[in-house]
Amino acid sequence: MFPRSFTDTQSSNIENTRFSTWVLRGYMSVEDSQATEVLFQQVIDNICEAFRPQDDLGDTVELIQPVQARTIGYSMLGKPDSGILCHSAELVLQVQEFYQN
Repeated sequence: MFPRSFTDTQSSNIENTRFSTWVLRGYMSVEDSQATEVLFQQVIDNICEAFRPQDDLGDTVELIQPVQARTIGYSMLGKPDSGILCHSAELVLQVQEFYQN
């Protein structure tokens, strides 16, 4: 897995700061009788909670920012005339790293 994008800026004459943006996408089929809207929101909340407090991910990065939800809604997956209606979400995680030149 690779970051979706990153910015790299010079922090000093020997160090750069990189902010990488990771995108997490999730889908769950809609089942009104199962109250999947509530369940899907709980999954999103659990993901956000898993990255809180913002730390260094086991010393692999300098700092992570809070998870942001770009979109939470519905998507049709599969063939246009026989697709499956799904809950969908796109979450974003920004990570800060330092690199020595």
